[in-house]
Amino acid sequence: MIVYKKLSPSLNYALLIAVLLFTWLFLAPIQAGGNASYVIVIGKSMEPKFHVGDLVIVQKEAQYQKGDAVAYQNQELNSFVFHRIVDQFQGRFTLKGDNNSWIDTYQPTSSEVIGKLWIHIPRGGFLMQQIRDPAVMAILSGLLGLVLISSLFGDTKKEVRMNKKSFWKGILPEKQKGGDAASKKPDSGPSNLWGIFENSFFLLGLIAFISIVVALISFSRPSMIPVDADIPYGQLGFYSYSTTAPQNIYDENKIITGDPIFPKLTCAIDVNFQYSLVSAQAENVQGTYQLTARIIEPGSGWEREIALQKELTFSGTVFDTNAKLNFCEIEALIHAVEEKTEFHPATYFLEVSPQVSVTGIISAQDFQDGFDPKLTFAFDRLLYHMVENEEGNSLTPSSTGNLTEKRSQEAVVSFLGMGFRVSSLRTISLCGLGISVLGMAVMGLMIWNMERKDPAGLIRLKYDALIVEVHDAESLNTMQRINISSMDDLAKLAERYNSMIFHETVENVHIYFIKHNGAIYQFVLNDGLANTQGGS
Repeated sequence: MIVYKKLSPSLNYALLIAVLLFTWLFLAPIQAGGNASYVIVIGKSMEPKFHVGDLVIVQKEAQYQKGDAVAYQNQELNSFVFHRIVDQFQGRFTLKGDNNSWIDTYQPTSSEVIGKLWIHIPRGGFLMQQIRDPAVMAILSGLLGLVLISSLFGDTKKEVRMNKKSFWKGILPEKQKGGDAASKKPDSGPSNLWGIFENSFFLLGLIAFISIVVALISFSRPSMIPVDADIPYGQLGFYSYSTTAPQNIYDENKIITGDPIFPKLTCAIDVNFQYSLVSAQAENVQGTYQLTARIIEPGSGWEREIALQKELTFSGTVFDTNAKLNFCEIEALIHAVEEKTEFHPATYFLEVSPQVSVTGIISAQDFQDGFDPKLTFAFDRLLYHMVENEEGNSLTPSSTGNLTEKRSQEAVVSFLGMGFRVSSLRTISLCGLGISVLGMAVMGLMIWNMERKDPAGLIRLKYDALIVEVHDAESLNTMQRINISSMDDLAKLAERYNSMIFHETVENVHIYFIKHNGAIYQFVLNDGLANTQGGS
């Protein structure tokens, strides 16, 4: 029927949009703003399930679990690796190939994981490599272009033939082609209104379809997902030392932090260490500490540790401690060792450290760590001088750490390179469905009301572009007439025979007919009731 012919392009467009939408949502690569990545297996590390030349499609996820097969970016190899997660600790994943006896040395973060296994296509990688060949791509592009051109020109030629055909030939006698034997209204008014109806139905149907797709995606996913959140904390220390000194050697006759120390002038200094745990939500913090000194001879590797104080406890996030460092005792110890070993190195190192061990709760997470920064002196028999560490913060050492906390956050779906919250997509899909259903109901009610009250007007609305008004067509009464059960069936015949539909009104009886092979095919509408008699 003509309605089908009119709606067919719209249906084709709807199917095309549906295919493109599904393709984009699930198969568009990340480089094009999608959510999928394509990986070709090139090794045997994932056998026996995955083989060389297989294609795996992975999708980005908000969270990955132990046992997931994922593709990640290995910074050590400077390439992508497809392996399985076997462990997770402090935001990093440990991975291993199913066929490997060892684990990967590189441990990626969640941001370095490009996706979790979604589709596995055996030998699909070989096919993709062949398609990527320039010659093959050129042939495929040419074939696609031919299909599109033939479809376009096929519809155009059909329309041209329809417009060029004489609508009068063989229908009315030659003498009735002029004058007022027949008349054709311009293609405007009702036909345009029916086009608006069709386009509106198509638009509402498209909205409904997209809303259903969005609903399937959003309601099949949780609106909230657990994620690993980093809880940072820091540990800070501050070293200082001081003692009195003979006059005219140091400013203010005092040795202060950073000054060199001459054992000939003083035997001991007071060493101070201050500790602070930096965290906004630290509770029940407690621990132990003990200032110690370690004598080191780097050439031989000889070491000797001396306790500057007994082990002490603390509670809270800060403590302050002091101890005396006696150089005379260190000199006596070194002298005794050299005398017994007859080994006389030129330089030694002296390391002072606090050996802090701390526990507590940070943001409801159990916390345990250590802090043991070194204050280092190089010395010989005449001089001790401070040595800076690699970070250049020997006097103000620091360290940072992270705890992992499970939190809930709104799930997000990626589309066109943008992120949309699942809860928002649910709302959009329900609103879209509501609008489309309500709009279709209103338009259906309008058409039903017109069909009930003015069926002739509805026919004019639907088929006005194909209807020709005729008058006094008595000359056709001698031809055999075949009654058609519905206007839609008559429209099908008009489409098949490439003919216009003629309309004549006789005493409130509407007669719609076409002529073919010496017969009249007609549909009769009498006072709003369709005549459904059989042919005669």
